[in-house]
Amino acid sequence: IDGPAAQLIEDALITYVKPAIGSDVPGFFIQADQTGPALFIAVDPAGVAPTPMVGDAVTFEVSEMGTAFGTRQATIITGYTLVSAGNDVSVLVQDLNTIDFVTALDEYESELISVDLTVTGSFGFAGSGYASATADTTTLVGNPDLRVRLPQTIVDALLLGEGCTISFASTPMWRFNSQAQPSGWVEADFTVNTCPPFQVVSAIATSGVEVELTTDHNIDAASVLSDGSQFSIPGLIVSSAEVAGNVITLETSTQIGGLSYTATVDGTVLDTFGNTADPTANSATFAGFQSAAVVRINELNGNIPDGCDLIELRVIAGGSMEGFSLMERTGTLLTFSGLTVATNDYIVVHFDSNDVDCNPGASGSETLTTDEFPNSGFPQNYDSAYDWYTTDSGMTGTDNVITLVDNLGVIVDAVLVSDDPAGTAASASETQAAVVAAAGEWTTTAGTIPLLGFVDDDFNAHAVQDLNATGTDAAGDSINRSDDADTNHMGGWTMGASSWGGNNPGQLDF
Repeated sequence: IDGPAAQLIEDALITYVKPAIGSDVPGFFIQADQTGPALFIAVDPAGVAPTPMVGDAVTFEVSEMGTAFGTRQATIITGYTLVSAGNDVSVLVQDLNTIDFVTALDEYESELISVDLTVTGSFGFAGSGYASATADTTTLVGNPDLRVRLPQTIVDALLLGEGCTISFASTPMWRFNSQAQPSGWVEADFTVNTCPPFQVVSAIATSGVEVELTTDHNIDAASVLSDGSQFSIPGLIVSSAEVAGNVITLETSTQIGGLSYTATVDGTVLDTFGNTADPTANSATFAGFQSAAVVRINELNGNIPDGCDLIELRVIAGGSMEGFSLMERTGTLLTFSGLTVATNDYIVVHFDSNDVDCNPGASGSETLTTDEFPNSGFPQNYDSAYDWYTTDSGMTGTDNVITLVDNLGVIVDAVLVSDDPAGTAASASETQAAVVAAAGEWTTTAGTIPLLGFVDDDFNAHAVQDLNATGTDAAGDSINRSDDADTNHMGGWTMGASSWGGNNPGQLDF
């Protein structure tokens, strides 16, 4: 029962001391027998004397109990006494590899476990500072309530992803309501056994004589020769190679701006897991260097029937749009290619291009001029904007995050939108909101980030409203920027008359 308690705990062993990371409270776990029970003590170890250490046998009284996301925990303790130190806690570890511990989660909560997991999905937001992904054991396959949970910094540093196998040898079982979450809080808590062969994700020209290859794993720098001989780019000479994490920087002969090139990695380059490149994904194409444009999201309407929704981008400074991507939540709507724009140009992105109502005349995406597919023959197009089309069937009209990413993978603009100022938010919206907030592209109107991130009520309260109240045709009201500034919060946006392909009310040419 939550609330005041008077329970004496005698000679329990401390099995793990949990650090303060993100939104999770610090504390320590206690257990006496291998089959439990165990308990999380949600009390900052820094305020306990003597400082709790793994292997300590301790006695204290629990004065108050609570439950947080399904986890029973002691929130106030008194009379803490160290009985002995240096005890072996390995005798308490339970091997869960052949056990359905999801169904029996109440029996294993907070107990010391070992388990081998195969990651089966992408890592996503799992509370401020954390990421989790679905996982399997040899016994539990395809259960959505089994997830591996790690600090986001560790996931990012190791570039962990689908197909990696991870072993926990001695950590307490964490949970989030019905989800069993075998967890680590520091790298020493687990071992990455294997990961799939690495893939070349992208190639980007960062100057006229330099190309960056990005891979999905960190690269073993010792496997890369500095003379660049392990990399080939037909039409160019590669003269050097340098590695930093998952980015390989190549020096090349002078590129022709806008010309398409293909960079390939040979089979002697290894990632930090000892893998060579996936032979089906060991190359990437890129365009010869051109200065990138500076672009912002300027207007949107996600309420048009048949999914014929619209997003407008405004060009702040001219340049190449090559490799820029427009995202909805965590998914990519389209990636620009072959488009060069000028200051004060507009790009209107149309949804559901395969629907005749959204794209009568079957317009293509415009790269040459803003009237390459003129309104006279393609009535949904705007002759004052470059019209681009995505096959996506329409914008999600509840909570959403629209993100613009440049050719180097840097978030250059984002907007949080919602249909309600309160309520729950989808996990994909929360995940992307955390990403754009970390990039400095969204805050509250006070310039801050909520303690737990933009989650549920805090997402909706700080998102631009009324995604479901825009006009039911393109000529109706839209959500649009109210001036030329980029405030990175809801205060820079308003609901008003649409102005596709032109300045919004309150805006002037740059």
